[in-house]
Amino acid sequence: TIMSHGHHIGGKAGMAWDQDKAKKGVEDVHRNLHEAHGLVCGGSPSEDNVRKAHAMYQSLPATFQISWHLAGFDAAQEQVVADELRDTLNAHATKLGLAEVPRSFNGNEKTV
Repeated sequence: TIMSHGHHIGGKAGMAWDQDKAKKGVEDVHRNLHEAHGLVCGGSPSEDNVRKAHAMYQSLPATFQISWHLAGFDAAQEQVVADELRDTLNAHATKLGLAEVPRSFNGNEKTV
């Protein structure tokens, strides 16, 4: 699957690279990210939605290399969505007895 840590999603890993398969993998990650984001961001999420989004977030690949451009997505915008989702989940995690989640897609956390 594409869900394990450290895999290159949408890249040329190995000899048999299939651009259609890579594009589908990127689209799947995008869909799951935005579905989880929609469950909890922009309002007061229910406990059930926080738990669902938390599980969905944890299924996302924690990789440094997602070739978002293969499916026409902007990497910087996807990172903004992922970071907002992570921050929202972590704001609710301890109240629900859930583990805090790490940053997905990019390990270089920017500090202000």
